[in-house]
Amino acid sequence: MTTQAGLINDVIIVADAAYVTDSLAAVLYKIPLNSETGALTDPPTFEVIPLSGDYEFASGYFNTNGIEALPDGDRLIIVNSKKGRLYIVDTATGIATLIDLGGGRVPDGDGILLKGKTLYVVRNDVDAVIVVELSPDFSSGEIVNVISSPLFHQPTTIAVFGNALYVVNSHYETPPTMSTEYEVVRLPTQ
Repeated sequence: MTTQAGLINDVIIVADAAYVTDSLAAVLYKIPLNSETGALTDPPTFEVIPLSGDYEFASGYFNTNGIEALPDGDRLIIVNSKKGRLYIVDTATGIATLIDLGGGRVPDGDGILLKGKTLYVVRNDVDAVIVVELSPDFSSGEIVNVISSPLFHQPTTIAVFGNALYVVNSHYETPPTMSTEYEVVRLPTQ
């Protein structure tokens, strides 16, 4: 048991587990799943995976945020919001390897989406989605586009369906009430 504060932020599900980010700790959480049914194990369990390697943690601020799985399911991509860096994480060891963006960064990176070799990174504080073309082995990439929209209001996460991207607005600046409206903005894939 720990008394350290945490902030569960994002989740990605692969064949046999769900992986969850914690924005206030240099860890991922692994929740095993039944690979045939997708159900939680009985009893439900979880594992703490400390992040190491190239991973840089900045105390007192949102760190690990968005998470995506690579096609093999054994490696993940995460974004560190404070540092503006992307990493590949080995799920067996927690070793994080920096994705070389040739000096580019994605500060305030929030939700991420991998479609083929294209990684979309939502930047919530600047109302934008950064488009990164990754190398065949995912170890490097280049920022190739910035998608903006007058309909963005602190977007936080992103999904794809068909040939469209869907970006969720958070309206962090608006106190939530029962009548607060939130939007999902539809965009063509870039």
